[in-house]
Amino acid sequence: MQNGTGFSLVAIDAAVPPTSLSDLDYLSGAYRVPEGGYLPGSFRFSPFTGQPLERRPVEQWRTPFGGDDGGRSCSAAAAEPIPSTLQALFDQWQRSGQSMQDAAEVIKSPQPSGLFFFSSRAGGHRNGLFAASRSGQLSLWQRGHRHWVPLTPRGASLGRSHLETWANATLTLPHDDGHEVIMATDAGADCVSVDAMTLSYQIDRAVGRSLGAPGLLDDAAFVPQEHDGQWCLAIRRAGEAWQQVLLTLDAPLQLLAAPISDPAHRSLFWIGTQGVLSVRLDGQGDVSARWQSWPDGYQANPVLGPPYRDGEGFWQLLYDTRDKKWLLTRLDTVLPEQRPAPRGSTSTGRTNFQFNVRLERPWDEFDHDLYSVTHVVYPFLEVVEPQLMLSLHAPLPQQRSLLSFFESQATVHATFCLERIGGHAYTYAMDTPSPWNAQWFVHDEALWLWVDARGTLLRWSLPQ
Repeated sequence: MQNGTGFSLVAIDAAVPPTSLSDLDYLSGAYRVPEGGYLPGSFRFSPFTGQPLERRPVEQWRTPFGGDDGGRSCSAAAAEPIPSTLQALFDQWQRSGQSMQDAAEVIKSPQPSGLFFFSSRAGGHRNGLFAASRSGQLSLWQRGHRHWVPLTPRGASLGRSHLETWANATLTLPHDDGHEVIMATDAGADCVSVDAMTLSYQIDRAVGRSLGAPGLLDDAAFVPQEHDGQWCLAIRRAGEAWQQVLLTLDAPLQLLAAPISDPAHRSLFWIGTQGVLSVRLDGQGDVSARWQSWPDGYQANPVLGPPYRDGEGFWQLLYDTRDKKWLLTRLDTVLPEQRPAPRGSTSTGRTNFQFNVRLERPWDEFDHDLYSVTHVVYPFLEVVEPQLMLSLHAPLPQQRSLLSFFESQATVHATFCLERIGGHAYTYAMDTPSPWNAQWFVHDEALWLWVDARGTLLRWSLPQ
């Protein structure tokens, strides 16, 4: 029922919504239109103008930081509303003179630690914000009441998870009665259906310990698993049941980072410490899997960021634990291709940082007379256009070793930044251990930051 610039929701299919739910537009699918007021999500044409209504975008793959194809860089075409929200916040602070530190709103989190946040239309008709805990709890954000409501399981509970924030991801698949969320847990690959009217969820599970987060390929979800001590791939397509395929791989079972997608070659890559799992679809849609081990003595450190991508393909940074040297190897090639690197670097997959020095390619060396190493830069997300970046700046470790920074459990003075690449930065500072284990995300015209070690959830909003 319209009420000025808002509306009141009486019932959905004769069911009265619970009082704990304030986001009625999420429940009903109503959304604001430029002409004023709200329209039901099922409307295809405007009753005011008769013109076709713009289709509402669906964020199907919730990668760790919102990058295209699982990486840490995004373009406006593929990742709205991330670029527009970041640019609007940057402009707002520039006009007002307000600092990022002062503009932050502290939100009480549903759990003190171990959370991964994602947007999905599951249980509603526009994107809702969910928080999944590593202990197996699921919560739904209510912006009207500024609090989280827990969802209770109907049957099996959501499984626990050992995946770190930077290694996690979720998928949304369309279904007849709403969207379903694909999640990787220790209990299996979980397909989660949400009923927001009853504040509950139900799980359809492909049993087997998940070794990596789900990846999206040709509108299907793929989750690497351990099943009866063997490698396995759980596959789910919209409207279909789980399919599990045993893989014959000469590789030790291990946890993998969130996958990188190569749509042009219909491939997914999951990076592990000892090698990479690649999954490919052929012209008939048949699945093949391959394991590529790293050269002897070398290991990957996926926390540093995704593989660097250039015109030739994907290049993974490796560290020789014996000789303390760095190397880049090209993924998914018949013959090995390698390049030496002068030192380790963090990466978005597009831009690289050797400590605080920004370089286009990870094998480049910088002029030490022009640049001095002063701190560590850890990029979470690079926005290609406009040139913005979400990042972390932290002091150099005493050993001046990049890996020692990520191995340390010491509390550091961390500065989280929204910065113009090569230009001005807005910052939020706090003292915390493991500051890289944080998650930036955009939801509801706001930028959010979750710092797991501190249990701190922050929000920066645009004027409504």
